[in-house]
Amino acid sequence: MKTESGIMLVPLLLTTIAALLGCSGGSDREVLLEEKVTPGEVLTYKGTTSSTSTMGVLEVEFVVTKKVLGKDESGKAMFETNQGEWNVTKSTYKFKLGPGVPAFAKATERLDTFLPPDPVKVGDSWLQRMKIHPKHGKEAVLEITHKLTGFETISGFDCAVIKSGPYAIPQGKGVTRTEDGEEITSTGTLTMETSSYFAVTEGRLVKRVGKALGTSKLTGASTGDIVAEQEINLVLELQAAATTGS
Repeated sequence: MKTESGIMLVPLLLTTIAALLGCSGGSDREVLLEEKVTPGEVLTYKGTTSSTSTMGVLEVEFVVTKKVLGKDESGKAMFETNQGEWNVTKSTYKFKLGPGVPAFAKATERLDTFLPPDPVKVGDSWLQRMKIHPKHGKEAVLEITHKLTGFETISGFDCAVIKSGPYAIPQGKGVTRTEDGEEITSTGTLTMETSSYFAVTEGRLVKRVGKALGTSKLTGASTGDIVAEQEINLVLELQAAATTGS
């Protein structure tokens, strides 16, 4: 997780995808959740976040692409993740942000980081330990509890619904700039919960909905220190899948 959005302390590399609507399968259904992707395949996701705090409201859009590189020594898929710039769609902040910057430029990770190692049924839970690499600050290990809570139909996909968290996200120092070029830094803490919707047959993440609550401290030459309570809502949805050359 590499973040450099300053105000928007959203951990976009933790996992991907999930949703709402529909229902299929019963509580006795047992499934093995695993990625079914091929090297060179590129998954494209549209993301939106909205942050409401004592500083105002900030809404942004972005695009994430995940290219499958191959498999690791255990046979698990590896992929390269790229995120585009923030597109600010609404802002009532007291200062205007400058051009958007990627939350992370490029990263290589296991594609199935939040999936269980064995077949699961509704009510089963498992623990994930995952390293994160903040843009600023020390590497940390997150411990996240995941639970299969049911099955839903999302965009025509039969999806397993995986609830994750709550879990604390350590934040390094974020940096962004105002429209006038002033540097604004932020530090803070977030507690995150997500619902991920994973297509059982197709073996891929379809959508993720997340909510984070926390406090951040913003510091700028003209603004001084500002402590902002905030709520951040995140939605990440699969838009397309295509195969390209390596």
